[in-house]
Amino acid sequence: MHLRRNTKIKIFNSVFAGWPTGLYIEGPSIQNAKNDELKLYHSVMAGMSNFFGVKSGEDWPTAAEEAAWYFDASRSNDTLISNSQLKIADPFVQNSTPNFLPLANSLVLRGSIWDVNSVNKITAKNNVLVYPNPATETITVSSDAPIVSITVTNLLGQTIQQLNAVNQKVVTINVSDLHNGIYFLVTRNADNTSAAVKFMKK
Repeated sequence: MHLRRNTKIKIFNSVFAGWPTGLYIEGPSIQNAKNDELKLYHSVMAGMSNFFGVKSGEDWPTAAEEAAWYFDASRSNDTLISNSQLKIADPFVQNSTPNFLPLANSLVLRGSIWDVNSVNKITAKNNVLVYPNPATETITVSSDAPIVSITVTNLLGQTIQQLNAVNQKVVTINVSDLHNGIYFLVTRNADNTSAAVKFMKK
């Protein structure tokens, strides 16, 4: 990732694999990163020759300082030495369709971080659980507070399923018709708080 030209890009829940250099921030973008206007949260870099790169004379004189920003606990980022450690089925196949489906215990299946600039900020306030995860036929959604609605979206943000007027703490959803892959489930509660959970259909 070469982030430059005063960018204030916001990167969440992403995987970067197989590049010579993982992260290289330069110019005014460095100050944007320090001010948290350039965001990089809950992401993984894997299989890089060098995970961090810096340019002489910049505000970050060493790769170690750039790494300290990336690894700050609040950002929940990580690195893996090899692409295989991502445990993604077959992402680099060249002569057929690649398979980006995470395998069991893949690091990319851990919970996601959301940045929502609205009154209805997504939180984990009501301890929403989704199980089994991965799922094949059905998933059960449970919450400490009554759930008003449930929305299932794909990675493009498109709504796949919508359940309204639920008003229950435990709900079972049929996901057998979903294509294999990663989905996000967002619950909305009577107090106008929400929670988001990532799950896999296989």
